Amino acid sequence: MKAKKSICRVVCQFSTARSHAFTLIELLVVIAIIAILASMLMPALAKAKDKARIAHCLSNLKQLQYCWTMYLGDNNDFMVKNRRTSGGGSYYRGSEGSWILGNAKYDLNTTNIENGVLFPYNRSVKIYPCPSDLSKATNLRTTIPRTRSYSLSGYLGGHPYEDYVTTRVKYKSANLTTPSPTRIFTFIDEHQDSIDDGHFGFLPAPHENWYNLPSSRHKKGCNIAFADGHAEYWKWKAADEYKFTRVWQNALPDQIPDLRRLQEAIPDP
Repeated sequence: MKAKKSICRVVCQFSTARSHAFTLIELLVVIAIIAILASMLMPALAKAKDKARIAHCLSNLKQLQYCWTMYLGDNNDFMVKNRRTSGGGSYYRGSEGSWILGNAKYDLNTTNIENGVLFPYNRSVKIYPCPSDLSKATNLRTTIPRTRSYSLSGYLGGHPYEDYVTTRVKYKSANLTTPSPTRIFTFIDEHQDSIDDGHFGFLPAPHENWYNLPSSRHKKGCNIAFADGHAEYWKWKAADEYKFTRVWQNALPDQIPDLRRLQEAIPDP
């Protein structure tokens, strides 16, 4: 009798265990629910990641802007030089004595950053590339991540590359009066196919073409620093991401408002 009760108890326990196990269909349903939840969370996670990269890029630009400002204090209000020189053909590079040397497309290491005039003010090379810039530096079939994504407005300490622009190029911050320093841009996140030397150039209104092109990698927008020390995210009005084809390329019709916005952020004559 006791043996029968023991067997019955074991059978009942086994049956109870079986009743709490997942069937194949139940397991598939659970997996499907998890997949649906993951698909719902992925856009939110991607959006948060984009915002984090924008914030990181803004921080980089603020750090570079602090360096630019500190240089003014050490040099009787004169801006750091933003010069370029030809490397042959259409190849340009930052020249000796400028805020940055070399050419971002071909620099295989950070030497030209470290030899730039602003580097002593912040000795971190990590503030020079944008976290969303996945482009590569290519030279002699060697491809490595870019070391720099930012350029400095050619109207600040740069070359007067056109006669009728000469009066707009400023060399002391005291001359940045119109518009105010809060509206004059300094450093800009440049398009990966446009960037070369450290000089970001384009012509003032009413011209409707680009020389260098701003980036649009941040959700079709760009980060920009200003002469008063702050940095902003600018969402472009153009429907598509910018594409660089050549210097002096014509601005597409829906890019004109973006070009005008940038033209309004340079010094007046």
